[in-house]
Amino acid sequence: MFGFIGQALANAKLIAGTVPLHKGYLLLHHPLPPSAYPKNHLTISPLLSSIQSRAAAWGIQANLAYLETHSTGHASSRLHHQTEAEGTFFDLQSRAAFTLPKLTMTRLATELSDIETPLERVLQLEKALVDQNTYLLVCTHGQRDCRCGDLGGSVLAELQKNASNDVQIGELGHVGGHKWAANVLAFPSGDWFGNIQPQHVDLLLRYVEDGCSVIPHELIPHWRGGRGLSKDEQISLAQRWLLEQ
Repeated sequence: MFGFIGQALANAKLIAGTVPLHKGYLLLHHPLPPSAYPKNHLTISPLLSSIQSRAAAWGIQANLAYLETHSTGHASSRLHHQTEAEGTFFDLQSRAAFTLPKLTMTRLATELSDIETPLERVLQLEKALVDQNTYLLVCTHGQRDCRCGDLGGSVLAELQKNASNDVQIGELGHVGGHKWAANVLAFPSGDWFGNIQPQHVDLLLRYVEDGCSVIPHELIPHWRGGRGLSKDEQISLAQRWLLEQ
């Protein structure tokens, strides 16, 4: 038993603590999946590029996302410079999700011109609708790294096959850490998982069924961190979980 725990702790140290500190995550919904994105997906979304110029000051991360429930169909779509988008914002401090009013370059050009403009005003959170869904989002950005396309794609397919209708399954552009592909992000809990393979999907779905509050023991070595915690806090929490279970 000690040997197992010791090895698990070693694994946790290798993966936990690999998520940069952030207090929120913003999705910009795109009509095309990440398999269609170029290596640098900022080049197809001036909107995302503008938001990322302020993201660090706000303490959030932002990314392009593809969910079939937020798409009008991509068969006839082509890559274009995205200047407006529907958005979903996850507040990790309150573990809440919000469906945002449409974000447009025209409005953001004014809002973002002032570096002091608060996040709440830019995202118009006072007009946002509370989103009760749970999201499991897989990085499938193959042009950035083939492992994300191959491994992420296989995990995505397994999730789509087995998840219930009340779980939103989607795809993300580059999240960072492709050496831990497949990367799966859960929201609104803010948990990041790495080195996920199709055989781990049942564990992820059990985690969702339990309200995303308890991570199955077998998934702890795959927990990269998140939850609005610092890297040191992520490592300490993963070690504590392993010793408690």
